[in-house]
Amino acid sequence: MLTYRHLLASLALTVAFAGAASADVSNFNKVVVDKDGSPVSDVRGGCVVSLGENKTGACSTEAPAPAVAKPVVQRPVAKPATPVPSQESRTIYFDFNKSVLVPSGQQKLDTLAKILSEAQDVQSVDIVGHADRIGKSAYNLKLSEKRAEAVKSYLFTKGYNKVNKVNVSAVGSEKPTTSCSSKKRSELIKCLSADRRVTVELNYVK
Repeated sequence: MLTYRHLLASLALTVAFAGAASADVSNFNKVVVDKDGSPVSDVRGGCVVSLGENKTGACSTEAPAPAVAKPVVQRPVAKPATPVPSQESRTIYFDFNKSVLVPSGQQKLDTLAKILSEAQDVQSVDIVGHADRIGKSAYNLKLSEKRAEAVKSYLFTKGYNKVNKVNVSAVGSEKPTTSCSSKKRSELIKCLSADRRVTVELNYVK
């Protein structure tokens, strides 16, 4: 027959056992951490668990937040330098004793006007008129000036209107590029065709 003392002892053991069981349950399935506090993983990458202390948040079952891509910095694209037209593409030829542009000269100026209109590194333009040696010097000087003005006007009509950056000059027949000895007028006129010209020089920013 159990005495009152036996009942008290039995009750105390029951409470102690319950407390121990409760403590075991609270510490069950805890993540093992190393000396640095990092969770220990098994060979499959899972967390090792035991009765050890758990590090808060370690081996969370939640999927990691997706990495946020860094914004791409748009760098300014360097503008290409203005192409340098060849000397021939900048030389406009005229018919004998004329200052009217011919179709071939207009085609050259169409291309040149587009280049100049888009250019950022062309500081100024020199337009120089020339004439052949046939005729009087004063007349040839005036004729070469008209040719230079014709080229300038055409460039403006095609979109190049930076008038303050255009220098127009005329040299008449002072700077020939030909060497003709023919005495027959028709042959001489044909031979001197390269002297009836206007040159366009581009001065680039240094």
